[in-house]
Amino acid sequence: MFPFLVSPGQATLNADDISMVSSLYPEASFHSSRGRIQGRVVFSDGVTPAQGYNVIARNTADPRVIAVSSVSGYRFTAGAGNPLVPFGMDTSFFYGSHDQNLIGFYDLPGLPPGTYTVEVEAILNSGSVPFVYNSGVGPIGDYLGFQYKMPGSCELQYLHHPPRSTDDCGTRTTVSVGAGQVVSTGTDIVLIGTGPRYDAWESGE
Repeated sequence: MFPFLVSPGQATLNADDISMVSSLYPEASFHSSRGRIQGRVVFSDGVTPAQGYNVIARNTADPRVIAVSSVSGYRFTAGAGNPLVPFGMDTSFFYGSHDQNLIGFYDLPGLPPGTYTVEVEAILNSGSVPFVYNSGVGPIGDYLGFQYKMPGSCELQYLHHPPRSTDDCGTRTTVSVGAGQVVSTGTDIVLIGTGPRYDAWESGE
């Protein structure tokens, strides 16, 4: 949830808020009645994970209302995995996991059964109310600020599996999600037009 109320007339929670709150405090039927999409955001080499990008699953029947988002690498420690952070990287932070499998990892729980597109976008500093400190996402976006711009050639990009060299920013495939199902195959989003790179947590071998 955003840290302050933008629309005083909003009386109900969005699907995004319901999903994340229910993941923490689920009703008995939550996991069995909803689906989940998991994957990673990676650079164009198809290997190096990318931190700090907003990943959104949108139901193709109602994409503006049934939409759930997550941030790539939100469970990993701050300051690692994205060379576009304005103040550089700092891997000494004690909070957040140091499990390298979580670098670039996204998790979209609480999806009603249906067909979804998955898209990735930047989360930019919003001026007087930047996404830092209490507004940060997990350990990301604290002392380093939240200035993760989209690399490569797309401002908005979709999941396309399998990725091809001819893909453009609008190329997309859909993901079918059933009740109680976790979809984690063919769900990595390969960013278009970025160079190969490695972060401070990988050897590059």
